[in-house]
Amino acid sequence: MMDGRHQFLRRGKPAYTLHPNALDRIIATGLGQTIRKEIAVTPILSLVNSEAHICCSDVNVTTASVAFGRWALPKLKKELLSSDPLISKNAINSVLDMVHDPEKAVEAVRLKIIPRLVRLMVSEDAFVRQRVLMILEVLAMQPNGKLAIVNHRTIMSNLSDLLCDSDVNVRSSAAKTTLALASWYLGVDEMIKKQFITSIVDRINTEQDNNILLILLETLELLLDQDMTAKRTALDKDGLELAVLLDHPLAEVRAKAACVVAQMARDPAGKRAIYQHRSGVLATLTNLLDDQDVEVKTQAAAALMFALCTTEAKLHCLDLATLPRLLDCAQMFRAAGLQMNAMKALTSLAESPEGQVILQRHIHRVQDIRPADDIARRHKATLLSVINRVI
Repeated sequence: MMDGRHQFLRRGKPAYTLHPNALDRIIATGLGQTIRKEIAVTPILSLVNSEAHICCSDVNVTTASVAFGRWALPKLKKELLSSDPLISKNAINSVLDMVHDPEKAVEAVRLKIIPRLVRLMVSEDAFVRQRVLMILEVLAMQPNGKLAIVNHRTIMSNLSDLLCDSDVNVRSSAAKTTLALASWYLGVDEMIKKQFITSIVDRINTEQDNNILLILLETLELLLDQDMTAKRTALDKDGLELAVLLDHPLAEVRAKAACVVAQMARDPAGKRAIYQHRSGVLATLTNLLDDQDVEVKTQAAAALMFALCTTEAKLHCLDLATLPRLLDCAQMFRAAGLQMNAMKALTSLAESPEGQVILQRHIHRVQDIRPADDIARRHKATLLSVINRVI
């Protein structure tokens, strides 16, 4: 016998076992076929023990009483709030397995299983909290599941609180559920009304896990993309403090942080706030144009594209030597998004007399830009017309 949790099958060669291709020979004989001896066959893995993998110390799914067919989910619904922790945990695991089937997910929503999860979301057991959030995440992939979740005030409140849970697995599941809801426009509206932007901004400032941080930044980007009200809410809650993540050692985090800054820069108040911010956001974005990661450079150029709409920002970026770096980015025809964002930012700089003079001295570099596609070709023509305009 071999000890260990994942020893359901023996990976080594057992002392007593069938010949590796014995089963194939039996099947071939039954079908009246012949099998060549030289054919390599994967050896049969023998059972080591009869204990299945147990996902939790108090849960043994092999001994759980189950129902089948149309009685399965109604029975599990009753057991979710059982006073016996073992029965409740078994029911949670069974529901989680079943809702991966879209038909069962629709049935779970129809049977109002989601309201039954309210009390379980605030359980003292981290395992229960995580599993319930995993159920909600799966249901949030269904349109009717999203609607049922966002319309339940208590569940949304608990979900917001669980973003700050002490257990990292619970926080990860809460962040994934939030992202699933934010991928739907009606979900975004409800999340904005329920102050999720404030909760997410506060959590991003303190989150240490990089995977959760990426999910939260992506969720915040989706929320800010909804309307100007969301952007102003983030600005009022010191959302630009997230600009410190532009210096994060992980390239994916830097790119997502630049996306969030770009969203806030689309609002007129955000453009002014970026220029006036004490941490020097424009200088940091300029430095990111030299980043080794193309996605980071693309998002930094996008943020500059929106931020350079004010005269103060244009003059400040000319002092920061942003223009030569944008010219370098505009030459990268293999990165269509980066090239387009860089040319748009250069067009904004060319609108100022000082920027126009500098670009006229480098007109040959602008003319040498190789457009990645027809859209980039039109942006190049616009840039040249702005540079060559008569003041």
